[in-house]
Order: sequence, then C-alpha cells, then structure tokens
Amino acid sequence: NTAGPSPQRRVPTILKEQTAPSSSGADTTINNDDNEKLRVVVVGGGWAGYSLCESISTNNIHEKNVEIILLDASKQAKGGLAGGFRSANDRPVEAGIHGFWREYRNTFDIMEDIEGVTVDDVLGDFSPSVLYSKNGKVAVAPVLLEDDEANGEGNVGNFGKIPTLSDLSSEKSIRRAIASNLPPPLDLPVLAELDTTKENPEDTKVTPVDMLSGIGLLGAWADFEQESRASWENYDTQPASLLFEKAGIADALYEEFVSPLLHVLPMCPAYDCSAAAALSCFHVFALQSRGAFDVRWCRGSISEKIFEPWQQQLEKRGVDVRGGSRVSSIEKKDGGYTIQLGSMEGSEIDAI
Repeated sequence: NTAGPSPQRRVPTILKEQTAPSSSGADTTINNDDNEKLRVVVVGGGWAGYSLCESISTNNIHEKNVEIILLDASKQAKGGLAGGFRSANDRPVEAGIHGFWREYRNTFDIMEDIEGVTVDDVLGDFSPSVLYSKNGKVAVAPVLLEDDEANGEGNVGNFGKIPTLSDLSSEKSIRRAIASNLPPPLDLPVLAELDTTKENPEDTKVTPVDMLSGIGLLGAWADFEQESRASWENYDTQPASLLFEKAGIADALYEEFVSPLLHVLPMCPAYDCSAAAALSCFHVFALQSRGAFDVRWCRGSISEKIFEPWQQQLEKRGVDVRGGSRVSSIEKKDGGYTIQLGSMEGSEIDAI
C-alpha cells in the first residue's frame, strides 16, 4: 500500500551518499534535499516488495516523477530474508516453500515480464503434490489438469465416459476409468495414490474404507453455497471439527488427510477453523480449481534464477535496492512518514 500527498508537492529527495554506513556496508541513511519527486520507500525485498517496485517503476519510466527505494534487512536484498545463501559446498539454502502451483497466475505473469527469465527454463514441469501428515507420507495427488487437456476435456475431465478394455489394462488405468465417471471431488480420492507403508506399526494409515467415510460430508458439501451469505452465516456458527464429527469422518481419514489439508489451505486446525471456511477451501480447490495442487519447482536458487535478474531490471529503471537496511520504526507525521533505519536519525518520506 502507498499513501501520502500528491507528487506536485515539493518534498525532500533521497540521496545515496551520506554518513555512517551499516555494518554490512549498505547505506542506511535517507537524505533531505528539495526537489519535485515523490519519495516512496518499499520495505521488504520479497515477492510483494519487488512486485510493487515493478508496478511503480513500470509506470514511472517516462516521467521519472517518483523516487523508489527498496529496503531489506538481508544483506543481499533479493528474495528478502527468504533469499538464503550458499552453503560451504556451494548448494543454495533458502527458507520457506518454493513451489509454484498452477493457480499462481500472477506470479507466472510477473516472471514473464522479467528480462532474462524464461519460465520454462527456470521452472520444471508440473509434478504431483505429496501430502504428508505427522506420521509421514499419506498420498500423492495426481497431475490432473494435464490429463484432462490431453483428453480434450479442459477442466471438466471425462465425466460419464464409458471405459474400454484398453482403459482397464492396469490399476492406474482402472482408477482413472472409475474416476472419470465420478463428479469432483469424489474422483480425487480414487485418483490419489495412497501410501500404505508403515515405518512404525502404531502409525495410522488411510485405507479405502476410511476414505469412504468422507461420503458423510456430501450433505454439507451440497448444502453449502460458496457465494451465499446465508450459507456462510449458517456454517460459520460451528467449528470444522464439529462438522467432521457429525459427518462421521473416520479418525484415520481426519488425522492423515483432512487435518493436513486444513493446515495447507486455511492454515489452521479444525477446532480453530469455521465449517464455512473449511467447506469453502475444499470447494475451491476440488471444484473450481481442478489441478490446483499441480506444482512446478525452480531448477535452482529462486534468489539467483528469478530475483537477481529482476533486481537488475528494477535498477535499470532507477529503483534503489538496498540490502542490510533494517527498518526499526515507521511514524506517520505531517502528511507523510518518518522512517528510521537502525539507530540512525529518522528521515521523512511521502509514501511507504
């Protein structure tokens, strides 16, 4: 978000040469010298920060009426604190999840606009997502959308198709034949490859019988309307844990399948998630976004493959990218903001 007065107001600019560099050698001061530019500071060198700088600098190329500085606490800045480093044996080490799922359309669009980045060269092919619970591997989700497209069915699959003998030549093909005659989301458990191995005899693993207990959710699934305020108000009154209990979900299915999905989608346990939020997530990912769990992985370091050329592109447009610049405080003041880096004196800016 940006805020502040219009660019017509005379405001101080940001100069690069000033006193006392940080311990990392990065400039940590923002100077005050009058000119016509609107001063914008972006805090954080991750996807959000770089995307904002991309948007502002793209619209600022011709008029040059906005001065943009990106500040990040990490020394290298690119990729933010998740940008990581290279180990002693030269392997990239990066924090966070670095998969690119099929629904990350904005991310793919941004990557296409980075000079020197070709998405198919930087990312691998779509591959299955693997679901893990606290007991280990549970299931492998199939790469759905590519199968549908190969059969000329787009996102709707082959529902209602009569299988031929060639469709029944293996367990996998039998699964696909059965799934093609089931509506989403009933096809997903059939297509998923369940892991039945147990490292510990006491571990709980999902069986086909456990999966069948999920049928108890179909009533609520059919009743819940994604775009209906009344539906949301109705199911918001109870936690998802109570919904699953009423539906008769088997303990194994809950522990191994439902609970991990809740931690991935709404990112909270069932007792802390409303039934409406849970149903909405399952509805979107199973019905509206078929193939949403198909994922692509970077063919190396994201910081080096994506953010490094991206930073070069931004700097060519005049964006000042500064690593080693930890923001210690931000204060709204006199129609603008005062930002302080470390122990240095605060500097005035127009938008942050």
